[in-house]
Amino acid sequence: MKPVTTRMTTQMANPLRCPIFAGALLCLLALPLLSGCKRLRRGADGDNPGEPSGAGASPEGPQGPGKGAKATAGCAAPESPVTSEVTIPRGCSVTVKDLLVVEGGGVLKIEAGARLAFAPNAGIQVRDAKLVIAGTEKEPAVLTSANRTQAAGDWAGVLLDEGVMAGSAITNARVEYAGQDAHGSHGAITMNGQRSGKRLAITGTTFQNNDRSAVWADSDKGLFAKFERNVFKANKLSVSLPAAVLGSVGPGNVFGDPLETHGEVSESTTWGAFGAPVIVREHLLVRTEGGSAPTLTIAPGSVLKFAGGTYLSVGEGNGGGLVAPRVTFTTANATPHAGDWAGLFLYKRSTNVNLEGGTIEYAGADVHGSHGAITLHEGTAKDLRGVKLTGLQVKSALHAALYTPDHDCGEFAKQIVATGAPVCSKE
Repeated sequence: MKPVTTRMTTQMANPLRCPIFAGALLCLLALPLLSGCKRLRRGADGDNPGEPSGAGASPEGPQGPGKGAKATAGCAAPESPVTSEVTIPRGCSVTVKDLLVVEGGGVLKIEAGARLAFAPNAGIQVRDAKLVIAGTEKEPAVLTSANRTQAAGDWAGVLLDEGVMAGSAITNARVEYAGQDAHGSHGAITMNGQRSGKRLAITGTTFQNNDRSAVWADSDKGLFAKFERNVFKANKLSVSLPAAVLGSVGPGNVFGDPLETHGEVSESTTWGAFGAPVIVREHLLVRTEGGSAPTLTIAPGSVLKFAGGTYLSVGEGNGGGLVAPRVTFTTANATPHAGDWAGLFLYKRSTNVNLEGGTIEYAGADVHGSHGAITLHEGTAKDLRGVKLTGLQVKSALHAALYTPDHDCGEFAKQIVATGAPVCSKE
């Protein structure tokens, strides 16, 4: 009986648990079957036993339109729309494949050293929400193109709609290759329909290689909370802003590209020394229909270039002033001619007008009632008060340097130096 006992013990220890009376052939058939089941389970779970499916994928992972891993997953594009506070952490590199919308009181924070690469048609749109980009001088946050060969206009840019929340800020960032004509974008930063000012601060940021405009706005209500120490280079335009908003551009900016402006100044506004020409693409009006008369003050040495047929009007309605000594008013035409733009219009209520030592070139186009480089509407030269034109040079004007309805320029005829046309209109 001892040999039988030994054989039973050995067979019971076998993991196949074959009955003592089963044949050897049955055990051999059972072994491949059990092994196959084990391999099937591993294939479903992953290459390593106990590892969840998909483990080992890159942090960003595959993304559909507007979709990505949650920011809590680490370096990944947040899901769109963002309706809570979401942070792209310091030093992360993220690809954004579609329009990333921040709305409903959400806050999108981008920390120092983070790099967001945007695919074509991608961008950031902020609606009733806040955007905070907080780079440092040593570690700027970077918003750039995801294209292998980068070019201006590769992606839409950052769009700030009318409900953008106060406290939004872009600090020590680099924004490049934006300005694609998509989602209502007009440049790298687009501010649409701002209803109140001081919602956005832009400081210490470099804008480079952007199509159209680096910073664009359409509402004269959207004054900046702060706009200082920014650098603009290799953009089509540095900024395109209403005249009133241009007055909220602060000191320390380096404008390597022209600025652009238009619109109405209804409250006193001062333009600093930008160091680059300002293109006036539409009529520029300094006037008010009620309240005190506004004055537009332009830093000496500034150059304004006017698009064809446009004009600068001062004092219509209840009055207005223009303080612009040693400022040049000229044409935006690359091949200038006399009469490229309409010129300056002064009204009877114009006061505090100082053009001393300045220059007006190529004005006097026969449009909008213009008859010279400066056209006086309403009244005569004797009706003007507080107007200073001493040392003003008028060059290549069509018709005359100064037009008055009675053709009597009075004391101003001695203050103006004109070349290429008479000082005072004769008819």
